[in-house]
Amino acid sequence: MKLKVMAYNIFFGFHKIGGFENGHMLLQLEPERVKAVVKTVLKEDPDILFLTEAWYQDLVDYRKIFPQFKAAFGDGKHFLFSKYPLTARKIFMEKRVPDKAYTSAKINLGKKKVHFIGVHPSHSGMHHTNEKVRTDIFRKIFKKVVKSKKNLIMAGDFNSLSPRDKYNAKALIDGNLKWSMKHDEYLGLSEEEEENMTKPQLRKHMRKYWKKHIDEYLTAGVIKYVESEGLIDAHKNLPRAQRYTNPTKMDRIDDGQKWRIDYIFITPDIKVKSAKIPKNKLTEIASDHYPIIAEFEI
Repeated sequence: MKLKVMAYNIFFGFHKIGGFENGHMLLQLEPERVKAVVKTVLKEDPDILFLTEAWYQDLVDYRKIFPQFKAAFGDGKHFLFSKYPLTARKIFMEKRVPDKAYTSAKINLGKKKVHFIGVHPSHSGMHHTNEKVRTDIFRKIFKKVVKSKKNLIMAGDFNSLSPRDKYNAKALIDGNLKWSMKHDEYLGLSEEEEENMTKPQLRKHMRKYWKKHIDEYLTAGVIKYVESEGLIDAHKNLPRAQRYTNPTKMDRIDDGQKWRIDYIFITPDIKVKSAKIPKNKLTEIASDHYPIIAEFEI
């Protein structure tokens, strides 16, 4: 039978920061982004929808937004939707980062069951994370959560690069540096340090910051490890120019920022029928990530 899977990082739970009051973030829902994601999901009509950054589940009724699915499972950070029954639903926590959860469930297709694992490790620089830390997380997932190398789908925002995607390190550094300077996002600095630095000093710091992290991203440790476990990249045969998943025009300052960090991996017994990463007017404004979609023969 065929099974269509969509994984989508919806960026900040459809919200943006509208300012601060007494040290607290003021969140603003962005209805146009909600509409764009809803229209995209309706058009693509997946059997399985996995949302990362499905945050603020006390503020957003995700089940109401996507009523076409029979089963839904939210863990506070992600949401898994299915047209088929979900069983053995589990949330497993990353002890190093208390609020970082991963999703596991069995999709009941009648005579067959598919094990779905949804992932979203932190990006480099956040929670003292780097490629080595992310790789260790995936080692633990395979050791503790993966019980069989059959009928397994692993999907989400891996925050890691693939060794099969060729990158220009300088372009990535320059592109991300432009983004940081435009948005005044001076990562790796305290507020006091930031306030005491001039713009040239901040630029020098951010170039050093991005060089360090881009260099370790390019080691591609996570994807190398996942593939060493026998899993197959569902989108590996897409043309290189079509494979990038982040950022969309909503958040892109420079083409040098383009990279692929979202994936759907499968075990060899599952066959890829089609795979795509839709880039259109809706997906350019819906999130800073594009959705990734693949149809499989189970």
